[in-house]
Amino acid sequence: MQCKGSYRTGAWGLRSCHLPPGSSNHEESPGQGLPLLWLQIPSMSILSFPKSNKGGGAAISASDSSATPVHPAIALPRYVMDEEIERCFGCAVAFDFVHRRHHCRRCRNIFCAACTSRERPVLLYMLTDPVRVCLRCGSEVLKENDFIDVHLHALLKGLEVTMPRGVLGKRHPVTLLLSPDLDTLQVVDLPPLPPSLPPSQPRKIIKSLPLLDIGGVSEEASLSFILLTTAGSRFKFETSGPGQRQAWVCAIREAAKHLPQMKGLKKRVEEERRQREMQERMMLVERQEKEALLAKKREKAAMRNAIADKYGLARR
Repeated sequence: MQCKGSYRTGAWGLRSCHLPPGSSNHEESPGQGLPLLWLQIPSMSILSFPKSNKGGGAAISASDSSATPVHPAIALPRYVMDEEIERCFGCAVAFDFVHRRHHCRRCRNIFCAACTSRERPVLLYMLTDPVRVCLRCGSEVLKENDFIDVHLHALLKGLEVTMPRGVLGKRHPVTLLLSPDLDTLQVVDLPPLPPSLPPSQPRKIIKSLPLLDIGGVSEEASLSFILLTTAGSRFKFETSGPGQRQAWVCAIREAAKHLPQMKGLKKRVEEERRQREMQERMMLVERQEKEALLAKKREKAAMRNAIADKYGLARR
């Protein structure tokens, strides 16, 4: 889903959220009733994609067994070597001189040419040029690329909003920020900083919302939106403009949808490999049992024929 929010395009095709001038100049208000933790926000470049080969720069080789995830919290599935697989992971056709092996650059399994007929960029591994992907990954990677390109940078940098705090419900500036493990959306305190302090000073975490517990995000009025949890909790935030609100809502929705899938890709792929291995073992045992049964039938038939020949009887 494309958003019409106030984003700007970066050097690697990433669009980051752009706040209106003066949106970070807030005043601190006291808060009550919520536990406070500490967070260290690093002052460094969050995402950096390799240059494309088309531009003459150094890029990750599509044929290399190594790859670099877009974020350290994302684990890669193991790269399957050619000698490990005898059949296509998709259609189970046996590999031979005609049916050659091809890797999907996202799930890193081995398929035949027909099952890896699509080519897509895989921004999850910072592959900006189109590479071979399987049919399933070819469908999933489109929206995944859109989320990484449009929303991930903004969520790692932080979405600046306001929320009611304290007994009187006075609005207080906060930042919606992804946790380092990409599992939770953190509501981080945003007090005014003296010019002498670096931007990486410790911040206070007001609330941590697991992405799996986010039930939905709904727009309200012209500048506000409400974040709903599966437990029934409601958190109201206010942005500086309608365009910013639409961008923030879209970013949170897409994060709750795609980040658990991105982080769970390795577990899903390896579980599918284990299931495929068990199926192949069961099929092998079944084939061996059938071959053993046929061998016994042939052995009995040979014995009957030998007895018939010995006594001049007709074979059956």
